[in-house]
Amino acid sequence: MRFLIVDDHAVVRKGIIEIVHDFVPDIAPDLTFDEATTAAEALRLAARQRHDLILLDISLPDDSGLATLARLKEEDPERPVLILSVHREDEYVVHAFRNGADGYITKSSAPEELREAVTRILEGDVYISPTVAAALATAATGRMRGSAGHGGADGGMPPYGGGVPNGLGGLAALLSAREYEVIARLAQGATVAEIARVMNLSGKTVSTYKTRAMRKLNITNQAELLRFAMRHGLSM
Repeated sequence: MRFLIVDDHAVVRKGIIEIVHDFVPDIAPDLTFDEATTAAEALRLAARQRHDLILLDISLPDDSGLATLARLKEEDPERPVLILSVHREDEYVVHAFRNGADGYITKSSAPEELREAVTRILEGDVYISPTVAAALATAATGRMRGSAGHGGADGGMPPYGGGVPNGLGGLAALLSAREYEVIARLAQGATVAEIARVMNLSGKTVSTYKTRAMRKLNITNQAELLRFAMRHGLSM
């Protein structure tokens, strides 16, 4: 198993390695680490080597961590990425998940939270901490207030412009544009193969977007997806 840690502070990288080494060897005794200090270096390493998890700082000296995240996910949507940030603000959280993050924790988090986040993501889940959940609640409230009384067929944000339409609220605010498009098409009865053809993606990639979206929405099957779609007017 191989992790990539992207942070321009050596002491932070060392601390993460020490924390992770305390528990990951139980499930991966062969764990190794790659380290990057810039976005450019991270992208080069990610292109050369398959990583089981990338731990990515949101503030890098040469580029935004969010932009780097988007690049990493564009090149490989199944690549697991955990965002590490000094920022608690809801806009960073929402943008991180819309860009494909599999988890988001702050650098002030306890080691136990890092452990839980890493474990959950390695199991294929999305990690949303209580701090992140609170930020999302704030963001959703602001969006619903901001969209009240404004025009536009979708209440504000276009479905393929970086996120989901206003009004869905809660965890749905975390959906990326592609995740939204996939579940909207699924809700309309399209198959994974049909969606892959329309979106010019592989069936495996479409399935990845579907799985991620349903996990974020806490939906476990097609029937629940259809009920969610009807309740919220999910559409293309």
